[in-house]
Amino acid sequence: MTDSEKELIENLAVKANKIIERDGFNDDVKEIIQCIGVLKQN
Repeated sequence: MTDSEKELIENLAVKANKIIERDGFNDDVKEIIQCIGVLKQN
């Protein structure tokens, strides 16, 4: 995994946490988690 991929995953995780703090666990968070999963598989 490249540094840019790691940075992207980190940024997505931060975004998901901000959404959870603001709105709770919702569909946006689920989509972000799915994206992180896809990135980690590659």
